Amino acid sequence: MFSEKLGGIYSALEEKYYAVLDFFDKKGIPVYTYNDALEERGLPAFPITIALLVILIAGIYGIFFIGSGISPAIEISFEDQFNESVSGVTITIKDSVGTVLHGPEKTTNGETITLSNIPIGTEIEITAEKIGFDEAKKNITVKRNEINTSIQMQKQINAVDAKVQLLDQQTGDPVRGAAVSVTWQDSTKNAISNNEGKASFAGIPER
Repeated sequence: MFSEKLGGIYSALEEKYYAVLDFFDKKGIPVYTYNDALEERGLPAFPITIALLVILIAGIYGIFFIGSGISPAIEISFEDQFNESVSGVTITIKDSVGTVLHGPEKTTNGETITLSNIPIGTEIEITAEKIGFDEAKKNITVKRNEINTSIQMQKQINAVDAKVQLLDQQTGDPVRGAAVSVTWQDSTKNAISNNEGKASFAGIPER
């Protein structure tokens, strides 16, 4: 009984399907070319057409209502030019047209920032700012849900000229021609003491 009702419903829908084909055919649209091509290969045109319509509608719904974006989690680490970690950096994330996607917000080193509904292939720009450092920017293309990146922060350094005098501990006389070096972070400066026992260094970071 149920199968008979189901068969009746199918037959009624199929009749409407062919009525639609007749309507478009009278309008000069060659819809039977598609229909006959399927049936000549032994394929039922009506159920195949319904299946294709369902797939098409589902795809359109997914694009316009669900969206094609992802929510990338971006883990950002910050280092200065001496490979020391930097925390308390304020970041702003924008897309290629300047729309703000996140921030400005102060973050810790290694913190993860999650964005929402970002289309794959979007170019984003991360701007990092902190007092005592030059502004830094990093461009990233969103390709996956998890992104790890690092930004180098250029620490602003006040340089001074420095002099050191070497004296003999016992006589107090100047030590001439001595090799003197000053090391700060990964930087080393060398000088030779003069007749007064003095060695001069230019551009020493002020601490």
